[in-house]
Amino acid sequence: MTGIRDWLQAMMQRPGSARSSERVGFATSDESLLRQRLSDWFPARLQRRLVLMRSACQGRHAFNGPKKMALTRLVEQAGHQGAVTLVVVPVSPTYQKEFLTSKVREEFEAALAELKQLCPRARLVRLDQLPTLWDNGLFSDIVHLNLYGRQIATAAFFNQLDTSQP
Repeated sequence: MTGIRDWLQAMMQRPGSARSSERVGFATSDESLLRQRLSDWFPARLQRRLVLMRSACQGRHAFNGPKKMALTRLVEQAGHQGAVTLVVVPVSPTYQKEFLTSKVREEFEAALAELKQLCPRARLVRLDQLPTLWDNGLFSDIVHLNLYGRQIATAAFFNQLDTSQP
């Protein structure tokens, strides 16, 4: 449905006009998204995004594939070169409710513990555990913090760096 809607919108727009898309992808400029709030989205838009996200991850989360292998290599290499800081950023409460089952959370925590064991001196900053960031109004979409969320996360990040052991 999203593809058809995008195709129809493209057909209706004048050449060179900006095009809105519901597809999962990377924005070239997020200036307009910095102040957008997930909590202001229409229910239909939110539902479309959740369906797209579920489709993109094929309905499952896994922490044992190529991305884990790449992260493991990165952490090992960084550990040989100096201090390592791992930062876990939050996802929106909507994303958590829709996708993060207790099993997925347990697997994620196990993967983090394994990385920490691989590089015991690594500093772990858990922004995902800050209750102040558990608000859809602090996200510009399902997974990205907006300007307000980024301000809170940045302050918390520096605070945790100041208080944690290297």
